[in-house]
Amino acid sequence: MVDLAELEVVGAIWEAAKYDRKDRLLAYLRSNRPLTAIDRQYLADYLEGKLKRKKGRPRGGRAALNVRNVAVMVDYYKAKFREAGKRYQIHETAVDLALEYHVGHGHQAPARQTLENYLRRSKHRKK
Repeated sequence: MVDLAELEVVGAIWEAAKYDRKDRLLAYLRSNRPLTAIDRQYLADYLEGKLKRKKGRPRGGRAALNVRNVAVMVDYYKAKFREAGKRYQIHETAVDLALEYHVGHGHQAPARQTLENYLRRSKHRKK
C-alpha cells in the first residue's frame, strides 16, 4: 500500500514545475517533515531546470477553469430547456442562469464576453 504522505513533496515539486505555483513546495520545505533521498533527487532536478513546463501557450489556470465550469452549466441549462420543448432564444437565458448559479455558490463570475467567446469556439480539436 502506498503512503500518500510520501507523494506530497513530489506533487508539490511537480505543481511548481508544471504550473509555476511554488506555494505548496515552499510550505513543505518550511515544515518539519523529512525529505527522502528520492525527494531530494526530484527537488535537485527541479532546481537544475530538468523539470520544465511544456512549450506553447499556457492553459490559463484558474480563470480558464472558471470559464469552463460556467460553460458546462450553460450546456446543462440548454439541455433542460430542450427537454422542456423550448428551442429558440434559450442561449441568453441559459447564460444568465449559469452565471447566477455560479455566483450564488460563492465563485467569481467570468466576464460575460469571455464566456461567450468560449461558447462560440469549436469544441473539436484541430489535427
